[in-house]
Amino acid sequence: MSQQPNDDSTPAQSGDGFYCESVFGVHTQKPYVQITFRRGDEVMQTQIPPANARELAMNLFQCAEAADMDAMVIRFFQARLHLSLDKAAQIILDLRALRDETYKP
Repeated sequence: MSQQPNDDSTPAQSGDGFYCESVFGVHTQKPYVQITFRRGDEVMQTQIPPANARELAMNLFQCAEAADMDAMVIRFFQARLHLSLDKAAQIILDLRALRDETYKP
């Protein structure tokens, strides 16, 4: 995504959504990733080091993949096994617990 240069207080993008851009801390002399979340008149911003931004990006990818898989499994349980949403959701909770145990560091 192309970003326009700006000062530290104005996000490069406008409109509701989640945006990020690279910035350089003049006082700290360090690189940062500025994250902006806009919803209506509410604007939240934070700056994190590039290493933390990469970790966040990986976590977002992993959570997105898990969410898609959860949705697919629930649809499968409902359509093919004719389970109620409550029963399918309980199985998803059990699978999440197993996934967390399996992939804990």
